[in-house]
Amino acid sequence: MKKWLVIVAILALLVAHQDYWQWDRKDLVYGFVPYNMVYHIGISLVTAAVWVVVCLFCWPRDLEVMAEKKGEDQ
Repeated sequence: MKKWLVIVAILALLVAHQDYWQWDRKDLVYGFVPYNMVYHIGISLVTAAVWVVVCLFCWPRDLEVMAEKKGEDQ
């Protein structure tokens, strides 16, 4: 189940990254930062958080044990 949630999250980030719907926005945030830059800063932070979650919950916990067993098999 976790695998599918991660795949959906990554696909959602991929779609959100395209941001074709706001190419023409000229708004400024706080009077000097372009809106598109703020959007990409936000999506970068969300992407970093998703990768932290992926590493915490989807990375194999017994990676060293698996490597040792593989070394013994040879």
